[in-house]
Amino acid sequence: MKLLHILVLACMVALIAAEPFLIFKKTIGTPARAPTVENDLLVNLQVFNVGDSNALSVVVEDKWSDQYFAETKGETSASWGVIPPGSNFSHSFILVPNTAGRFTPTRGQISYKNTYGKEFSGYSNSPQQLSIYEWSEVDKRAGAHFQEWAVFTVLIALSVAFPGLYYGFITFNYQNGILKK
Repeated sequence: MKLLHILVLACMVALIAAEPFLIFKKTIGTPARAPTVENDLLVNLQVFNVGDSNALSVVVEDKWSDQYFAETKGETSASWGVIPPGSNFSHSFILVPNTAGRFTPTRGQISYKNTYGKEFSGYSNSPQQLSIYEWSEVDKRAGAHFQEWAVFTVLIALSVAFPGLYYGFITFNYQNGILKK
C-alpha cells in the first residue's frame, strides 16, 4: 500500500512539473554576398519546444527600426495555437534596408502559456551587429578585380620567362658546359 502511495505521489509530481520550455532563435541572412541597400535581408524566427507539455497561445514579435529599413515583405510577428513538446516552428520575413551603416538588431520577444494558463515570456538570442553596405562598396571589396589580376599575371609571366629564356640560351649554345662552335 505504501508503494502505491509513493507511485501516485510521483505521478502527481511528474504531471505538475511537466511544463513547456521554448527556445527562441533569431537568424539574419542575405541571399546576396553582403547586406546591401535596397537588397532583401532574410530574417528567420525559430521556436523549439524542448519541454514536456504543449505550449499554448505562442506569440513571437520582432521589431525593426524604420530609420534603417524602408519596407517589409511578410509579417514581423507570428502566432501559433499549440506547439507540442519536441517540435519546432519557424517564421520568416524579408526586410529591405534603406540606408548604409552599422545596425544592432534587437532581440525578438516571445510569450506563451502552459496547459494551466500560466503565462511565460522570453527573448531570442542577440544577433550580432549588422553592417549594411552600398553596392559600390561591395564591388570594391568583392568585385572581379580584373586590373589587379592582369598585373599579377604579367609579373608572374616575366618572373618565369626570363629564367626560361636564359636556360634555353644555355642549352642551345653550350654542350656539356663547353661552348659550341
